[in-house]
Amino acid sequence: MTTLISKWLLLSALGNASGLLPSEIGEWGAVFPFPTLPIHSHLLPSGKVLFWDRHDVPDGDGHPRQWDPASGQFEMDAEPPEGHDLFCSGHTFLADGRLFAAGGHFEVQLGQPFAALYDPKTPLWTAAPEMNAGRWYPSATTLSDGRALVLSGTDEGAAPNQLPQIYDPRSDAWLDLTDALLSLPNYPMLFLAPDGSGFVAGPAPQARRLDVTEAGGWTDVATGLNGGRGSGSAAMYEPGRILVAGGGGGPQASAEVIDLNSPSPAFREVAAMSVARRHFNLTILADGTVLATGGTSLPGNNALGAVLASELWDPDTESWTSLASMSVPRLYHSVALLLPDARVLAAGGGHPSDTANGDPDHLDGEIFSPPYLFRGARPVILSARASVALGEAFVVLTQPDPEPTRVTWVRLSSVTHSFNMNQRFVELDSRPVPGGRLAIAPSSSHLAPPGHYLMFVLDAKGIPSVAAMVLLQEGLFSDGFERGNLSAWAAQ
Repeated sequence: MTTLISKWLLLSALGNASGLLPSEIGEWGAVFPFPTLPIHSHLLPSGKVLFWDRHDVPDGDGHPRQWDPASGQFEMDAEPPEGHDLFCSGHTFLADGRLFAAGGHFEVQLGQPFAALYDPKTPLWTAAPEMNAGRWYPSATTLSDGRALVLSGTDEGAAPNQLPQIYDPRSDAWLDLTDALLSLPNYPMLFLAPDGSGFVAGPAPQARRLDVTEAGGWTDVATGLNGGRGSGSAAMYEPGRILVAGGGGGPQASAEVIDLNSPSPAFREVAAMSVARRHFNLTILADGTVLATGGTSLPGNNALGAVLASELWDPDTESWTSLASMSVPRLYHSVALLLPDARVLAAGGGHPSDTANGDPDHLDGEIFSPPYLFRGARPVILSARASVALGEAFVVLTQPDPEPTRVTWVRLSSVTHSFNMNQRFVELDSRPVPGGRLAIAPSSSHLAPPGHYLMFVLDAKGIPSVAAMVLLQEGLFSDGFERGNLSAWAAQ
């Protein structure tokens, strides 16, 4: 154990003593303690992080807690509905900011049929109607009309739950997609596609599109180029464009992209990561680049292959850049998510950890400051709308120096088991006006489903502001224009 820990410390020191500046490789902060493992973690509209562990291990505690990045303080949060074990659930944020959680844990591979909603304003959990059967390791995503699609997971008898279901928060009822029965791998890489359908990019090689109307139905879309990607990760880095990387039994370092805006979407190989990874996380940053953190380069949950160096994928060049190294391994049950100040929290790993190779449970976290935070003074948002409608033009008031040149949105994170079910990136059309920038919200909820987003302004160097929290609503513009009518924008 001592030898392994010494190896990690040496690799971390070498990674951060390369002679490169933080403006080139970023910087990791000091490790700080967590009261439990944040196996499931979510950025709330308040800017705080809701998280929970598992309770069915000797030192586990599945009680939800909050962490405040501003103060560094932890506090207990509300209990889920009685009998609902949120460990191994799937989750996504609804249009009104409530967190929706589907499924849970009776035992390993034995899923619970329960669903629940967490309202951060109260804060309280309430039970939703039960699903058709249990789901252990399901995925969920918010559709363009505000409903929540749930796929996969294993039921109370460890059999695959083949029935896709859609939860409607308005009617508090489920729609069963009875024509879409299909066995999928656990925690499928599920996204809202630009045509409003559901899209599964992995981890199985066959990617599929799900019709979410009436009784549903599947369409095969494309086949991945590098086989299965179990315990890999994926992110929608632009509307309809998805990066899939790592994973597999090997594991692998390969990466590929698919563009769902194409008439005939197909996977296309891009540059591989510098090292193979599984049990790692992909996190979309404020500028639209994608950060890879943690994982192991060996099969299983093997700490001997712990990857400490982070790396950054640039959608413009479709290449990776190696960045600074974290201090401790982050493998199975670790998380990473974007914070409102444009930094990234990486935390957890364990329950179970690789104790055979001296890796303990990591009840701690560390924060990464990407290179864009070391390039100069940050733009400042002075005032911004708290909510906007689809297609609505609005002004973001900013300090004049440094002058912002871009406006971006990143949907709030809801992450577990190497997959962030809620994050997506949208760059808004914008132009300068006296006192700030005039921006226009996405005109289609297929591109940006209703709900909360971190809104950043960035200058010409790519330096982001601290985010403002904005709620994208459905329906009419606040000035009464019909959805899609951009005359007010054009006349500015």
